[in-house]
Amino acid sequence: MAKQVFWRKLGVCGIGSACLVLAGCANFAKESETFQPPPSSSETNTVVVSAVTNAPPDGGYDWDVLARMAAANCNEAKALLLDARGERYQTAVDTAWRNPQLRLGHHEGDEDEVSPERRGMQTFPDEVNMPSRPFTRYRQTGDSSFDGDTLGLRVYMANPFVNRWLRKRGEASAKVIEAEADEEAYAVFCEVRTLCLEAQMLQEEIALLEQMATLRRELRDYRKEQADAGVANALDLIRSETRWVSLRSEIREKQLARQQIIRQIALLAKVPAEQVCLRPPDFSRLIDPARLEVSALTDMAFLRRPDLLRVTRQKEAAQHGVKAAKAGHIPWLEYVEGTYEEESATGTSTEQYFSGHDTTSQDQTEWQVRVAITLPVFNWLGDEVKRSRSELAAAEMRADGVETKIRAEVGGVLADFLSAREARDQITEERQRVQETVTKQIDALAKESTVKYEEVLSAREELLAYRRFCLKAEREYLRMVQFLETVSGGSLAAER
Repeated sequence: MAKQVFWRKLGVCGIGSACLVLAGCANFAKESETFQPPPSSSETNTVVVSAVTNAPPDGGYDWDVLARMAAANCNEAKALLLDARGERYQTAVDTAWRNPQLRLGHHEGDEDEVSPERRGMQTFPDEVNMPSRPFTRYRQTGDSSFDGDTLGLRVYMANPFVNRWLRKRGEASAKVIEAEADEEAYAVFCEVRTLCLEAQMLQEEIALLEQMATLRRELRDYRKEQADAGVANALDLIRSETRWVSLRSEIREKQLARQQIIRQIALLAKVPAEQVCLRPPDFSRLIDPARLEVSALTDMAFLRRPDLLRVTRQKEAAQHGVKAAKAGHIPWLEYVEGTYEEESATGTSTEQYFSGHDTTSQDQTEWQVRVAITLPVFNWLGDEVKRSRSELAAAEMRADGVETKIRAEVGGVLADFLSAREARDQITEERQRVQETVTKQIDALAKESTVKYEEVLSAREELLAYRRFCLKAEREYLRMVQFLETVSGGSLAAER
């Protein structure tokens, strides 16, 4: 019967321990719900193009599509997102309860007991004439057996005052890593857009150089005809041949540079290089004039720049660390261990000299509950708080440094952009006038018999060289547009 009672109580304690375990793991389950990292800005804007089969889209890839594909496929950003998930798991581990200890025990044994001798004077009433004499009472001997079972449950409870801020600090630390992932993805995004611009400008420049090469080939052929007719000397033929060959070498150099850029884009976007076909961008896209102010651009950068978000999260994590250190100064009461013990004992005693046997049995149960008060004696020295405050001061210094850097970058790039735009506008107006006027003049001079054919070809080549100079100015302007969007954290185009 006693055994049945014991095992019934053991089952109750087992159910209770299971409840405690579930209570201790409740925090872990709650944290595990948020283990999926939030989508980064690069992922939310990613167009589903990574599932392309074997052919590029009609008309080629848009620059932003390739840039988003590269940002979504950035291995470093993916690794950082996994690190953020690991940080959340680590926070759950640091704030979870330790595994409880369930102790089961059984003890039994026998014990022999001998009481010490007792001596004294004894008078026998039946023997009146007998004198009193010393009486010796011999030892009392006996044996006893005992049998018992023990059940104990020890639970390690986490400090709720500290855990609250540790969870917040862990979540902020995970968001810091996610911001680093966004920063890596954004850097790849901007890099691909810059590479696309360089590839597009090289393609246009190669087209102009090919037109110039066509003119030089015509001049070479014309000089060859003159040399065969004896009108031109061999030196003019050599000069025209050399100029044509050197220009062909420059074209091949530009083509090789463009191929390298295309391969780099394909590598970042994880697209076969032969499938990378760039769609001509809309260069007529205008920037919203209201955004071309230092204050407006700075505000946009503060809202969109991932590097500033990263240092802001670092500051939040450091603030939570300070609060966790302060919470460690609070004493708190916790349950340590509960023990249940059931024991049954049987004893038999025999007293010599006066023969007698006495048999006793006894059953007893015992409950013990231990609690403890944690006194943060050494925490009161403030070392942990000082360390946390030092980390907070460092995080605030980094945040201030990034804000100062953003203001300086925005102001400098905006000034460079305005200068490049002014130069581009002037060159564009002159180019239109020169293109219309000079082309008509050259066409008119080409019809005159007094004007040499090689001079007409040279004039057309100089016009193409001027267009190449204008193309460089256009490239510089577009590069500054991309730099301005990079430092402001996103597109600046006016909404249509």
